[in-house]
Amino acid sequence: MEISLILMITHSLSALGLLLLCFIQYKWKQDGKNLKGIEREKKLKKHEEIGKKLLLLLSFVILLAILGNLISGLNSGKTILKSIIPRSPHGAFGFIGAALFYYTWKLGMKTKQQRIAKEKWSETKRKHGRASDLIIIIGCIHGFLGFLQLLKII
Repeated sequence: MEISLILMITHSLSALGLLLLCFIQYKWKQDGKNLKGIEREKKLKKHEEIGKKLLLLLSFVILLAILGNLISGLNSGKTILKSIIPRSPHGAFGFIGAALFYYTWKLGMKTKQQRIAKEKWSETKRKHGRASDLIIIIGCIHGFLGFLQLLKII
């Protein structure tokens, strides 16, 4: 089995794990409205801890995809640049999703900082929630397109 195929399968499995964690994070939107007191504080702390780790996991998933594309492209005679640039809607959605993911993460960090500093944070929280809506949508589209592309590769 080629290393690029192993990297792509590993990318797919780790991306699936990332998407599942995103759904767990997304559940916080509902939990944050329904929970009260200590239970809410515990869930919020867990949401924040997972959020910090998600960006690192996203970086790992992206690295796997880029390395897989790079090796595959170089083996087929393409330049480094042509190997890395997305050649499919799946790749394009990946980079768009990654940029949005980072933006959402930054909004989450800003919300926490504003809350701790006793500043107004409801607008930042709203933007963070809306961006997470888009991440779920783009993540599902990206996953479906990736599944189709993986079937083509295998």
